[in-house]
Amino acid sequence: MTRWPRRQATAFVWLVVALVAGLIWVSAEATIRHQEDQARANALEGAMLRARAAAADLESTLEATAGLHILAQARATLLERGDLTGALAIQFQLQALALRPVFGISGMAVTDRQGVVTWTINGQKGNGQKGNNQGGGSGHAPVSLADLPYFGLLRDTPATLAVGQPRSTLRFADRPGLPVARELYDRQGQFAGISVVGLDTQALARQIARPDLRQQGLAVLVRPADGQVLVRSPATDSAGAAEPAAVAAVLALARTEPEGRAPVRNPGTGRWLLTGWSGVEPAGLLVTIALDAGTALADTRREAAIIRAVATALSLLDIMGGGGLLLLRARRRTAEALAQARRAQQATEAARAELERLVASLPAMVYHGDLAADGTLTSRYITANAAQVIGWPHDRLPPRDTFLAHVDPGLGQEVAAFFAGLLKGGPDTLEYRMARPDGSWVWLRHHARVVARHGEAGGEVIGSLADITEERALRAQAAISSQLASLGEMAGGIAHELNRPLAVMVMAAHNALAALEDPEPDLGTVRGRLERIGEQGVRANRIIHHLQALSRPTNEPQEQVCLRSAVEGAMTLAGGALRQAHVAVENLLPPDLPPVLGQVVAIEQVLVNLFTNARDAMASRPPDARRLRLIAHAEGGQVVMEVADSGPGVPEAILSRIFEPFFTTKAAGQGTGLGLSICHAAMREMGGGITARNTPEGTVFRLTFQRVPAA
Repeated sequence: MTRWPRRQATAFVWLVVALVAGLIWVSAEATIRHQEDQARANALEGAMLRARAAAADLESTLEATAGLHILAQARATLLERGDLTGALAIQFQLQALALRPVFGISGMAVTDRQGVVTWTINGQKGNGQKGNNQGGGSGHAPVSLADLPYFGLLRDTPATLAVGQPRSTLRFADRPGLPVARELYDRQGQFAGISVVGLDTQALARQIARPDLRQQGLAVLVRPADGQVLVRSPATDSAGAAEPAAVAAVLALARTEPEGRAPVRNPGTGRWLLTGWSGVEPAGLLVTIALDAGTALADTRREAAIIRAVATALSLLDIMGGGGLLLLRARRRTAEALAQARRAQQATEAARAELERLVASLPAMVYHGDLAADGTLTSRYITANAAQVIGWPHDRLPPRDTFLAHVDPGLGQEVAAFFAGLLKGGPDTLEYRMARPDGSWVWLRHHARVVARHGEAGGEVIGSLADITEERALRAQAAISSQLASLGEMAGGIAHELNRPLAVMVMAAHNALAALEDPEPDLGTVRGRLERIGEQGVRANRIIHHLQALSRPTNEPQEQVCLRSAVEGAMTLAGGALRQAHVAVENLLPPDLPPVLGQVVAIEQVLVNLFTNARDAMASRPPDARRLRLIAHAEGGQVVMEVADSGPGVPEAILSRIFEPFFTTKAAGQGTGLGLSICHAAMREMGGGITARNTPEGTVFRLTFQRVPAA
């Protein structure tokens, strides 16, 4: 690993420390700004929602006053008709409604065309009085509202609702209130006076502001037409001082936005107000809520102080960590410098010794060389254990041509093709037998791989040769075990096959003896019986010969084999078992099928294993549905044979594993798991192969053999 100079490493560490500290503070300030923006937005939204709620409450109150006006209009109409009883009933109803605390009414009055109060309700005393232009006969001076602006507005214009200036006491009541007036009409639709309802200003102030607003800001009810503040809520000194600025700003914004929210700066103090407003229809009023930004954002600013304190602590830890890292690095460099020379020397010596030991103990000889396009191998390096693995010392290995001369004659061409095919992407593993210098044979597994190519000239190769003589012996023993197991499974069928010629021989012998006991024996008949005995003996001998061939290993070289004869030999052993299991065999091999390269015994063993597996697979099918079909055809340089059964097939999940050793789908104790593995190995050793697939009718095993070249 490349090490930096000390100064560069130190500068880099402090640069990282500075970057981390900067990131900490940038993140902290970004978090603070985000929280403040979010809190400010929430406060503005809250102010607008409060203003909206207060406006809705005021509209409900104005709707209640509209109901009182409707009753006042009905009373005036009844009086004009002379219905004093009806008018008195409405007066009582008006008095009952006006005195309900829920409406917050401080008084109510009705005037004539000149503005003189003709009837009132005092919200405090709760008594109804009737007046007249001369004072009502009660000893009181007449009360006139003609000089008030809202009376003139309703008299001279078609306005249906007018809101007056709030007063400490109303002329027609003893309590302060905000007058809300509406026009009265006579029966001809002419102006007949007004009805005025005084709304308690203290109740209105409580209505437009919640109790917690006193500590955060203020609420005001404004008449936009003249900018007059009609009702204001109790507020802190700072909030009260900010009222003019907040009202002026809101009135300017409300001209284009009947409802909204905006921050407003108080020019006198420089403090920000978070305002929200909403219109009150149809009175043309405006409710404004103004929150002090410092109070509304107090919690957020406390959180900001905590975040900055945490950022400071993290920055200090970052600086301490950078200094500690530099100190630790300095100590480590010093220790490594003292031990580096010793470690390097010891590692070199240990590596050399370990490499020599490992190479000497490898179970395979490893080589490295150049492979020419014609398959000629030139060695660059060969491990010293060549003599232990293949019997030839690494400095006495024969050249390629001589090397092939020591290979089993039946495999020489295959080994030559192996070398020539490596550069063409052919198989990279081959097993063959080779003669040692002392004349003994050793089975080798040759594995090679092209690691670099030199264009058309060849390539660089790394390979290994491993002694698999014992492995082959074990494999042969496993094959014998599988063969014996197969013979054991077919014992009943084989006994039946032997019993038939023996029974014929016994019967023929009895008949011959009986013919000889005749005073004049028919020698022709006796001769026929003896010939029959000889024929059946040959048949029994053939069965025993196949049994012997399958029960012992074979190392015979490959030869020309007729597949039809191999099938007949396999049926000699397995036919009885198949007939006992009610399996119908369809042998569809054509008579002109070309011969193949292989070993008769090995091919018969493969077929016997496939026949017995098919018999077991079809055991669950009805007897009349058990069919075994054999077909074959030539395909280029190969001969393909298929063995198809009518069983349930092999589950797709395990189809790729059926050729693995000791893998079986049979119940415990009913199979060794070696049959298909041995079939696979036998077919591969003969230069062919075996595969399996499922079809709708059952399982098909496909055997490929090397075709005997034409002479």
